[in-house]
Amino acid sequence: MSDAIEALLNSATDALRQRRLDQCITDCEQALSLLSSTDRRVPEALSLMGTAKVQMGNRAGIAEIQKAVSLDPQEPQFHMALGQALL
Repeated sequence: MSDAIEALLNSATDALRQRRLDQCITDCEQALSLLSSTDRRVPEALSLMGTAKVQMGNRAGIAEIQKAVSLDPQEPQFHMALGQALL
């Protein structure tokens, strides 16, 4: 199962880089459905999904990035994603 989750998160990251935003969101939703709420990868999936939504013009994605920051406040990438989303 862990390999499937990693594959989904890697796919989501690639999709975001390639601006295939719908695919990024779908991959993140699938990963989140497989993860327990305490898994360390939940903030990563939330940040990726939130970033894709913000890039689509959906400001609701900001809340997902904020949740990622609150779950893992030591991860600088989540703070950077939040800053970019707020711009």
